[in-house]
Amino acid sequence: MASTNPDGERLILEALNISIKTVIFRLVLTDKRVILFDDAHTTSRNINIREIQKITSETHPASDPAIILSVFSQKGDVRQIILHFSQRLQKNRQQERDQWVAEITALLCSE
Repeated sequence: MASTNPDGERLILEALNISIKTVIFRLVLTDKRVILFDDAHTTSRNINIREIQKITSETHPASDPAIILSVFSQKGDVRQIILHFSQRLQKNRQQERDQWVAEITALLCSE
């Protein structure tokens, strides 16, 4: 899926139906950032790869696979963003979640 935009930013992955709390997002990973577009495509949020301190994955038996990003806030403290790979419309998303973890980890190691 890798492609490059006019600014030289490389698109690596894209995922639909990612939830944070009760909001559904489309998630885009580039070589510079994680971009979250809300389901209505009215707002977006950027997480710079350099802001990510740690990435972990989890799956609870009765829950969706998830990625936990530990991110530096503007105030300098660390907060967690939990990205749930909703299985409501797509079943068995552990492999997709694992691919995201591997790609973000590789970007963190190359920083």
